[in-house]
Amino acid sequence: MKRWYEGLSKGDHAAHIYRSDSEQVRVVTEMISWMNESQRLILLSDRWDKDAKAPRSRILDAAIDDGHLTIVPGRETLCPAGDYCPDALEAIMLAEAEAAVENGASDLVLMWDLDWLGDDEPAFEAHIVQISSLSLAPSNPHVTLVGQYGTPHYSPEQLERILRVSPMVLESGLLTRKFWVVSKSSVGKASKDGRRLLLAVPDEAAGVR
Repeated sequence: MKRWYEGLSKGDHAAHIYRSDSEQVRVVTEMISWMNESQRLILLSDRWDKDAKAPRSRILDAAIDDGHLTIVPGRETLCPAGDYCPDALEAIMLAEAEAAVENGASDLVLMWDLDWLGDDEPAFEAHIVQISSLSLAPSNPHVTLVGQYGTPHYSPEQLERILRVSPMVLESGLLTRKFWVVSKSSVGKASKDGRRLLLAVPDEAAGVR
């Protein structure tokens, strides 16, 4: 049976929409299975260390023990001064990618599970802008990004916005890659929702993403 992560490539950016804690943990476990021995996984989450009832697995505990998985507090890292910092996600991505190389790891997988974002509208808006930017202009091909968003923590409207700006979507065990077609006449112009397309395209063809 084909697994969803067989369609994942190094440097991809996906949004995982999950419906239960066990599903969220299972996908983290499956990411460990997808990684090779020289990769590291950083998970931004505020639930695992504080909630003794959070589902765990021997695979994840072993990954933590051998250094393949590190759990980092999400709110403390992304809101260092109290408010969501738009550049914090890229900052930790850069810092952890450099640390991975220094420790002999080839590539980095960065995941986040920020259930508090759904109740903090300014933080959610800043996050949407951030992942939109990462989707349109990936800054590091050696970092694979997977954002996890639980349906109990986000409104349907918020989830729809997340899906719109994510190049890949994992939902109900199915990984879907989205392709955006951009005509060269649209590059540099603002879209209906105010975002500007900055992709460079050849004169003879439209840009396909």
